[in-house]
Amino acid sequence: MRPIIIDVRTAAEYAVGHIEGAVNIPLDEIGARIRMLPDVDEDSPILLYCRVGARSAVAQAILEEQGYTRVPNGGSLSALSVRYPVSACPDS
Repeated sequence: MRPIIIDVRTAAEYAVGHIEGAVNIPLDEIGARIRMLPDVDEDSPILLYCRVGARSAVAQAILEEQGYTRVPNGGSLSALSVRYPVSACPDS
């Protein structure tokens, strides 16, 4: 089962480029907005990433405190781009 991929960067960073199919939920909104995703519960696989891995580590801690059990920190966009395709900015 492919994980739900969440980009915790800002909307502006997401717009420049992101993992294809990733949902953008900025770090400061992750705790409140995670439950708004359809078909997501505490056992759903959720892969988090950001620019360098620091914000996604904070997001991981927030979700684990809320009871989510499968939320690995994928680290950076560049690290994940080896395994997942990236959508680039349409102007580039």
